[in-house]
Amino acid sequence: MSTPQINKLLSIWNGWSFNEKLQFGTAAMVCVLAIGGVVYWSSQPDYVLLADRLGPVVAHEAVSALEAQNISYKLSFSGTSISVPKSDIARGRIALRDVLPTEGAVDEGGGMSDFWADPASIEARKNRELETRLARSIGQFRSVRSATVHITRPKASPFVRGATPTKASVVLELQSGGVEQSLDVRAVVALVAHSVEELEPENVTIVDTNGQLLSAEGSIEANVGSQIEFRNRLESGLAAKAQGMLTSLLGPNKAMVRVTADLDFTETERNQVTFDPDMKVKSSETIRTEQSTNSSGGASGAAGSGSNIGRALAASTGNGISKSEDIDTKYENAKTVDVIREAPGKIKRLTVAAVVELPEADGSGAAPAITQAQIEGIIKQAVGFDDARKDKIEVLTGKLQSYADVLPAPTMMDQLLQAEPLIRAASLGMASLFALLLGLILVRRLKPVVIASGPETEQVVGLQSKLERLQTEIRNDPERVAELMAEWLDERGEQYGGDTANSRAA
Repeated sequence: MSTPQINKLLSIWNGWSFNEKLQFGTAAMVCVLAIGGVVYWSSQPDYVLLADRLGPVVAHEAVSALEAQNISYKLSFSGTSISVPKSDIARGRIALRDVLPTEGAVDEGGGMSDFWADPASIEARKNRELETRLARSIGQFRSVRSATVHITRPKASPFVRGATPTKASVVLELQSGGVEQSLDVRAVVALVAHSVEELEPENVTIVDTNGQLLSAEGSIEANVGSQIEFRNRLESGLAAKAQGMLTSLLGPNKAMVRVTADLDFTETERNQVTFDPDMKVKSSETIRTEQSTNSSGGASGAAGSGSNIGRALAASTGNGISKSEDIDTKYENAKTVDVIREAPGKIKRLTVAAVVELPEADGSGAAPAITQAQIEGIIKQAVGFDDARKDKIEVLTGKLQSYADVLPAPTMMDQLLQAEPLIRAASLGMASLFALLLGLILVRRLKPVVIASGPETEQVVGLQSKLERLQTEIRNDPERVAELMAEWLDERGEQYGGDTANSRAA
């Protein structure tokens, strides 16, 4: 920039008032800061998603692996997603190849390749696809980090008697505390058994990476696990009933109820037979009839008057016929057979603890609308309180804190990271707006500069006016102008010729 231009700008600057100078300086500073912010945000790398829906343990391992490879990363607000620069996405995938669970590539359709493959290869490929899909489905359980499924199918045989059943085994890699997080092994068994044709649940084996057998039916571990699960569900259900009623009565976050149940898992079965002596029932009846004919009139039988009399009658009647009938009847008393089977899980005792925030009493001194005794009665009715079982209940009134007061508030850095896209877009818009305002201010403040004309400028202006007048004459009377030009050229030629002769004479 030349010195006159600098002097002109300085003269314009000196002509402004203090307020105008302050406004211009502020606008220039804001514009510079906005442009600097835009340059900074645009120079930041573009982050892309590397992994999503990660658990706390997997996220920690992934972050450690990225830090070991010196790869910059960003965690989402919830800590379940990891993003890396777009230029480092390949390195990030390689770094996390042993951390993230792999689902495997599944070829869903064979296409024309199945036409040339043998049936055994086709069945093996379909079996692998089924194993991969099952492993993917089981891996969606919250307490399961990854799963591996193996399915063994018997070979086709015409002999049904010697055929072996289809079997399956599942290896689970659990999250920390996976078993304690209510992993229902029976759900995994049911999923696998209903996904494979001709697979029975008893032929499914579930193990974890620690070598523990999880699907042992009838084992002590399985029984204890099912008992604990049943107890937790019972306690949660009873507590939810009581707390739901209190929430409807007092409002949300005004009551907390916990129930502890002492259960009897002894399974007994007994048969009870009861006889009724007043009621008799004919159980069986036997009728035996004998008939004999005597053709001889001789004496027979034992000595005595009976034989003589009989013999006399027989003789008088000719051939004698004797007939006897024996009836044997058995009676039994009526009886009732009761089969009593007591299922496990009988409640032996309940212990209830509740913390309730009662509504504050008004200043009139009247008794509160809801008393502690009424709250205790509601809880007893909700959980099925029984004094015969020696159940106990304890109700405490006090001030309860809401979950919003207990949970820590998000920090300023978390809020800034969450609002980063909005801030970037707003910064670009503000930079454009400030640049426009600055341009308008400069255009408004600038004034036309009057430059004094010198002799050279006057000559240029006069020559330009003469040329314009000559152009007008040419357009109006071109013939006249042509004659004048010819005369002017003749005069110039004669003058030029005379000068040439003089120069030759010299």
